[in-house]
Amino acid sequence: VIVMVEPCIYSTSVETARAIISRIIQIMEEEPDRTFNIAFSGGDTPALMFDLWANEYADKTPWKRLKIWWVEERCVPPEHSDSNYRLMRMLLLDTIAISQEHIYRIKGEEKPTREALRYSELVKKYVPEKDNCPIFDIILLGMSKEGYTSSIFSGQEQLLSSSQIYEVSRNPYDGQSRISLTG
Repeated sequence: VIVMVEPCIYSTSVETARAIISRIIQIMEEEPDRTFNIAFSGGDTPALMFDLWANEYADKTPWKRLKIWWVEERCVPPEHSDSNYRLMRMLLLDTIAISQEHIYRIKGEEKPTREALRYSELVKKYVPEKDNCPIFDIILLGMSKEGYTSSIFSGQEQLLSSSQIYEVSRNPYDGQSRISLTG
C-alpha cells in the first residue's frame, strides 16, 4: 500500500530523527500483532537516529516485533570502521533488547557477488513480496554529499532495474565494492 503524506519539515536534524523514530513506533503500535521489516541505509545519515533511538526511545520500541535489514553495506569485515553494520551495532544494537535472530546483516567480508545473491535469497525468504519485489514495511534512505543513495552511484542506474534484489556496486571515488538494494 502506498500512502502519500504531506511533507514534514523540521528545523534540525535532531528534530527530524526524533520524528522518524516516533512515527515508526506509532506505526508499530497501530498493528500490535505484526512483525515489521525495516531496512536501514548506512553511512553518516542514520548515526544520529541510532544514537537517539538507543538513548531516548529504546524502552518505547517493541523490539520483539522488529526485523532489521540493511539497504547497503560496504565490502569490509563487520568490525571495520567503514561497516554500516558496525555503526548500527555500536550506536544501537549493543544497547537494546533485540534478538540476534531479528538482525539480518549483509556480510561485507564475503565475496561480493556471492553475498549479494545470499542476501537477496534471505530477503526473498523472510520479507513479503509482490510481483517478485520485496515489500519492506519501511526503508530509510540517506543521501551522500555526492548525491548518491543506497550505494548506487551516477553511471550505475542499471542497478535500479536489476532483476536481483541486491547487487554489487562500486564506489567510483575510492573503488570500494558495496552490496546494494536495487530498484
